[in-house]
Amino acid sequence: MKKLPIGIQTFAKIRQGKFYYIDKTRLVKKLADSGEYYFLSRPRRFGKSLFLDTLKSAFEGKKELFKGLYLENNWDWETKYPVIKISFGAGIFRNRTELDQTFEAMFLRWEEKFNLKLAGINYKENFKELIEKLYHIYNQKVVILIDEYDKPILDYLISDPAGKSKHQDALYYSLEAGDPEKLHSAIKSLFASIPYNNFSKSRIHEYEGYYASVIYSYFAALGIELTAEDVTNKGRIDLTLKLDDKIYIIEFKVSEDSGNEKSLPLQQIKSRAYKEKYADKNKSIYLIGMIFSKKGRNISSFEWE
Repeated sequence: MKKLPIGIQTFAKIRQGKFYYIDKTRLVKKLADSGEYYFLSRPRRFGKSLFLDTLKSAFEGKKELFKGLYLENNWDWETKYPVIKISFGAGIFRNRTELDQTFEAMFLRWEEKFNLKLAGINYKENFKELIEKLYHIYNQKVVILIDEYDKPILDYLISDPAGKSKHQDALYYSLEAGDPEKLHSAIKSLFASIPYNNFSKSRIHEYEGYYASVIYSYFAALGIELTAEDVTNKGRIDLTLKLDDKIYIIEFKVSEDSGNEKSLPLQQIKSRAYKEKYADKNKSIYLIGMIFSKKGRNISSFEWE
């Protein structure tokens, strides 16, 4: 009798250990054929790590693991790609030094795995050099998989309890009071408190997923019922918060500060009638559209109704 793969995040272990596995490999083929960049914004414990490991096995050409699955006969197994997998799942990142040590260990492992030597100038240049060298060695595109991307953010919040408590209190009371303007101020204060040197060697602030992850982390820590990527019949709500007598429907965007996108998030919520999903709940429903500025690294527009 097959066993349930509880807590197992390694595709090979599930397949070789005769565990139950629901075939999701059709999605691997779809992702590979449809685009190049993906952000999988699912809640924790939703199977992202296992799916990323499945992607890794496919791109590395491990056909034996896919016997009997959709991908066995729907994948080019003759072509193998170099795969760089980055995971922040292990350890705790209480400060920048511990995060730096993790990156240094990653580069050492990649040098050993791919039998190459990097110049060691800085993380950005090392990563660029790694990708370029792998491309020339394999003569194939390089696959980059990033797992537990939000864990350093969560660890930072946990390691700063005083700041965390202040921002959490402001967020919680504004939600309970049904006061979006105070919520606006609380979120703006939260992002203003994130040290600028966190971005000195990174472009993470240019991506919607960064802002969504920080806000999700704080709301989740409050114990509020929430749903990221909340599916409706007309699209996905970025984030839904569910209180006893209130529901908040939130949409995020990131802008170039042109001002042209000001009303886009709220317009999207309304044009796709997202609130209809909760119309029968007899709760007050708040629609909130937020735009974050790449340059300012904070909210540039906040609209609600």
